Amino acid sequence: MKKKITISDFSIIMKRSRDGLLKNLRKNFLQLRPMLFCHASHQRGPVFVLHVAFSFDALFLQQSNRTRFGLESVKTVHPQLAYESRIYRVLQGENGIPNMKWYGKFSLKTVLMLADQMINRLEFIHSKSFLHRDIKPDNFLMGLGRLANQVYIIDFGLARKYRDSSSYRHIPYRENKSLTGTPAYASLNTHLGIEQSRRDDVESLGYILMYFLKGSLPWEGLKAGNKKQKYDKISEKKVSTSIETLCEGHPIEFATYIHYCRSLRFDDKPDYVYLKRLFRDLFIREGFQFDFVFDWTVLKLPAITMPKPSTLCKCTLLILSTF
Repeated sequence: MKKKITISDFSIIMKRSRDGLLKNLRKNFLQLRPMLFCHASHQRGPVFVLHVAFSFDALFLQQSNRTRFGLESVKTVHPQLAYESRIYRVLQGENGIPNMKWYGKFSLKTVLMLADQMINRLEFIHSKSFLHRDIKPDNFLMGLGRLANQVYIIDFGLARKYRDSSSYRHIPYRENKSLTGTPAYASLNTHLGIEQSRRDDVESLGYILMYFLKGSLPWEGLKAGNKKQKYDKISEKKVSTSIETLCEGHPIEFATYIHYCRSLRFDDKPDYVYLKRLFRDLFIREGFQFDFVFDWTVLKLPAITMPKPSTLCKCTLLILSTF
């Protein structure tokens, strides 16, 4: 039996992170943040997935096909997925033991296909006069079933209008603003206390893409006595880390993307077409096929071949299934 959740119910649930509802909802999609799904299948009771109805006026909760995705950073001190994959290889074939479908790295192809859709999502939100203001991996989800190739963006609790919907008059430039969003992915101007605009959303996306490629960002894991000190340390590290250093070892298009975002003035409209073209040209140059086959796509084939070593990126992926 399907349990219907209306959009209004969903918005209420999204704000109730304290009682675990938000955490459970996030687990119902394949989420794009490494480490988040490492233990997703160990909860008691049945596994559920959240499907978005085609009418987009309601959400339906129904039982899933029990495919588990585990992701973690390649720089993890004790890489659990590598260890876990070896155990699954030994235990394969016994009743009640999930089948290991694939174990490997994030490919450049996957990151580029994600980038294309993620830029589209920001362009649409901005076209409706809204800023998201909390662009981070946790807020991008992958659909399941027929929508498995679609990227969703969620959590508009910090969103706000940047212009009047009728006159398109832009909000005024302000300074001395408190940091809104997630510090690790916040733009430089956000750290400096400048009012956010469209440029900040697209810059945050650039940090997400580098996170996917590298497995971590230079300003992650910094220790501090309190939240303010930690935010200050992140800001200092972000300012002192050049874009070339951040993007070192990866295609120049990623550095070009971030340079462009930082060059935008407060009320500038980002050139979304240009940003997508950057990555599409790289995609074509690498000889990839835009077939929506991501690294975690469970193919109905006898075996899934590993990507070429030259295209491997820095997030480890483990796919398990009960079918």
